[in-house]
Amino acid sequence: SGAKVFIQSFLGDGGQKKEASKYSKNSWIFSMDADEYLSNDLIDFIKTINLDDDYDSYSFRRKNFCGNEWIKAAGFYPDEVTRLYNKTKVNYDTRADHAAVASINKYRSKSHIMHNTYESMDEWVEKMNFRSSMSAQQLFKDLRKSDEQSSRERAEKLHKWYADDRTFSVQDEFIPLIEKWGNTVLK
Repeated sequence: SGAKVFIQSFLGDGGQKKEASKYSKNSWIFSMDADEYLSNDLIDFIKTINLDDDYDSYSFRRKNFCGNEWIKAAGFYPDEVTRLYNKTKVNYDTRADHAAVASINKYRSKSHIMHNTYESMDEWVEKMNFRSSMSAQQLFKDLRKSDEQSSRERAEKLHKWYADDRTFSVQDEFIPLIEKWGNTVLK
């Protein structure tokens, strides 16, 4: 009979997805963003899944695009994302940005979700600024949760967060992207 619409304040990436799963009448959820779509290989794979197996979730490789260019460098591929999960067993964490399903027994498919990440380099920079602000807010919340932590422990956590999640080789990955897109994306 059509879609049901629920209105609420934005809870951040993970909180919003976790809350939305409560409204599903089915146990299995396929969660996709508005700028994602299924590749033919993923559609074929989904037709073969037995949801009565022992897995609590399924992850897929995501192909990210800037305009018509597939971004393969800078950690953009293979970008594994869990999108199909049994909400009675697992669900999204509540991180404000880059939330993920905390799977226990995940099947890793080689099928693809297509992600129209950015239309241009300008949009990429704009989204990176937005996402880095959300990540900084999440980091601040995480650090405040534990007032017992020493300044050194907080500094170590901040360094680990930055080093693990925010670095890539400018020489080997970013500059070649700029050179490749320079004539087609930058205006």
